[in-house]
Formats: sequence, C-alpha cells, structure tokens
Amino acid sequence: MEEFGRLVVTVSQHTVFLAEAAIIQCASCSKSAGVPFVQILEKVANHPSREVDYILPVLGRCPFCQAELNEQTIVIPRPRLLR
Repeated sequence: MEEFGRLVVTVSQHTVFLAEAAIIQCASCSKSAGVPFVQILEKVANHPSREVDYILPVLGRCPFCQAELNEQTIVIPRPRLLR
C-alpha cells in the first residue's frame, strides 16, 4: 500500500525476530545505542532506506534486557549487520 508517496509494509513476525537477532542492546540497557530499530528492519527486510513505513505485527524485544522495541527505539546493531 502506498500513502503519500511512501510504501507501507506489514512485516512478518519472523522479520521482527530476525531484526531482534541483529541487535545487541537497546537504549533501555545501553547509553551507546544510536541506531533506530527501523534501520535494522530495513536491512533485514531488504527495503530501500526511508521509502518504507513499517507496521509491526508484534513489538520486538531487546535480546539483552527484554525491553519492548518499536520502530523508533534506538538500538545497537551487531557489527556484521553494518557491512
């Protein structure tokens, strides 16, 4: 679905799981967090940056502290994801 020139995508629960696995910590448990979770979703879902709005079927969970993650939550990605 496109809305105002942007693509709106509902991601699968599996994609949320893959994005959770691609991070180390979130802003709730680390002051070093600096990347929005939506950027991790973009990499995992392989969509062009800033052209897609995501609708999550479930909130993600930080693998370190279990805090809820939405699209705007700031996280620390795993180093292999940045390549």
